Amino acid sequence: RDYPSEENYAQYGTTCGPFSAAGTVRALTENEVDSWVYSDEMKGQIGKAGTHPLGVKGKLIANDVSIEVPGLQSYTNEERIEFLQERLSSGSAIILLGEYEDIHYQHYLTILGFNKEKDEFYIYDSLYYKFNRTHTYDSNGELPGNKNFTSDELLDFWGRGGVLGFYEWFAIVGSEKE
Repeated sequence: RDYPSEENYAQYGTTCGPFSAAGTVRALTENEVDSWVYSDEMKGQIGKAGTHPLGVKGKLIANDVSIEVPGLQSYTNEERIEFLQERLSSGSAIILLGEYEDIHYQHYLTILGFNKEKDEFYIYDSLYYKFNRTHTYDSNGELPGNKNFTSDELLDFWGRGGVLGFYEWFAIVGSEKE
């Protein structure tokens, strides 16, 4: 399904986990869920430090999304990219935990699609520059999400994820329940 710009909601504070979960539910189920309500309701929030992966997983399961949490630590970068492309090709959306080099804290974002020939992944990032009070900037126009990453940019972001050896190369693959 398309992921229109109207669904590129901007997070507040450290609410990227709930916003990524809500974006995934919208993309997979076509339910018009409210990211701000998800943020208020989500279990696993760690004060102002963010959301534990268990909270994100639980919210997806509670909203009829099948999940897979693959162990990708021993994969090569090429195998990780191939894994993402395979899952996205089957209609999944994927939440990654990573870190931008200049921000220095953990952050969730959602991959909604890709174009292999152009080496582009289509990303919904709730932290991506506020366009106004409620929505992010959209730099990829009609493509799903609000920005694109190359494989190298994605791996750089994703490879910085994890805390003290936990949740490295962490991904939640969401799929529609059959």
